[in-house]
Amino acid sequence: MIEESYFDDLDRDLFDISSKMSDVFSWTYGMLGYRLVAPLEPNKFDNASSKIKEIGIRTLIVLGAVLGFCFAGTYIALSAAVLSLGSKVFRSAGFYFQKDGFTRVKGKASEVELIDGKATVMTWNIRGHGGGLHYDHGVIHWSARVDRIVEKIQKENADVIVLQEVYDTALVETLIAKLGDSYANFFTHCGESGCMVISKCAVHNFAHQEFNNNSKVARGFECLEIKAFPDAKEPCARIIGTQLVPDANAQKLRVEQVAQIVDSLASKALNLPTLFVGSLHLDREADKELLSKYLYHSYRETGPTHSHELVSQWAPVFDGQERSSDFISFFKRNVDGMNLPVVEKGISLLESHLVEGFDADYSTKTALSDHHAIVTTFSGLKGR
Repeated sequence: MIEESYFDDLDRDLFDISSKMSDVFSWTYGMLGYRLVAPLEPNKFDNASSKIKEIGIRTLIVLGAVLGFCFAGTYIALSAAVLSLGSKVFRSAGFYFQKDGFTRVKGKASEVELIDGKATVMTWNIRGHGGGLHYDHGVIHWSARVDRIVEKIQKENADVIVLQEVYDTALVETLIAKLGDSYANFFTHCGESGCMVISKCAVHNFAHQEFNNNSKVARGFECLEIKAFPDAKEPCARIIGTQLVPDANAQKLRVEQVAQIVDSLASKALNLPTLFVGSLHLDREADKELLSKYLYHSYRETGPTHSHELVSQWAPVFDGQERSSDFISFFKRNVDGMNLPVVEKGISLLESHLVEGFDADYSTKTALSDHHAIVTTFSGLKGR
């Protein structure tokens, strides 16, 4: 069971301070490293309404940087050192005061009862990076996208949402504020994974576990056990949410991370319907042999869930490749002769569909993300 303590909000405050202190670096890097080399077209990214205006803005960015370092270089360097060190100190303190690797925030909404044993789950990688780092994924800053993202989320009205790449603490707080009237439980700051889990359902247990094979970025996975109604004594379903290591040449690491998740699942005591949810960077067809060993996929249409086409418009190193790399899948009970604590009998897939994050024209000005969301509804959940 999840326990609360006096320090439950302290880690949240510390992460917020750290985020604000580091934001200046994110914006500076974004403006100098990305905006100056992004296409000049007015209909791309968050450019000005005309090419002339955009050239003027970029000229001011360069002049501002040059003049700043010429006339206040020492003060800028000292301020940067203080902010950088302070941000790391506050972030480390935030993790220190965290309980079990995550932050739980209670929403204003009451926990719901699942009607007729049905539940809807949504997953979406929304590219919620700080400062100007959004250019790296071919989208505009999250602050200009968040209202439309929330509108899509509210329209789907899922019982459980698993978001990936919610890195900016300001975005965390914005999502809590905008969705707090509809959702009862928020779990965030899960290690460095950027995973955010949101639930209308009562929570029996929530746990975060780091992957043990990723030295570059400390990612992990979350395990949420939900109840069919608030007073239930036992959970009715288990949802494992994650984003596997995204590097193009990290296939071996991803396979190891899937194996770690399966090993963790095998240690569970309760037999429950179990979903594997997230942005896995494994392709449904290219990695079919690995995935089909463990999973039944809910979304099986031919349309891709992710595209490099947005980012390739300014970074030619990306080839515009499209992949089906986002999943809401059901774990199989029998794997390699081993029975996992998974319930298959009586669980029915009712419906699964995509929620568009970008349009067919790959507009970098209107895209909500370079990933589509997946929404799946299933039945057969029994509450006790």
